[in-house]
Amino acid sequence: MIEIRGSLVEAGPRHGRDPQRVPPILLSLKDAARALAVSDRSLWEWTKAGKVPHIRLGRRVLYSPDDLRRWVEGQRRGPDVASGDAAPRTSGNDT
Repeated sequence: MIEIRGSLVEAGPRHGRDPQRVPPILLSLKDAARALAVSDRSLWEWTKAGKVPHIRLGRRVLYSPDDLRRWVEGQRRGPDVASGDAAPRTSGNDT
């Protein structure tokens, strides 16, 4: 199971498997789509269009959690929430 904790994508233990297992280095399309909260189809379309970082190993298409984190950060729009920047206010009466 993939869980979102803060800005991290972490692999949690799966039911019936060893909870001490090593988290995956790369995610499948299904797990990456779940972590991004999008459909498998949307992620596949973005992948084919070259919009999202991915890795091809043979015929498999996989996704690095670190690359996905950076990609998500690059998708932010609007004011920088962390620095407290706010959009300029307009009163409508600026003449």
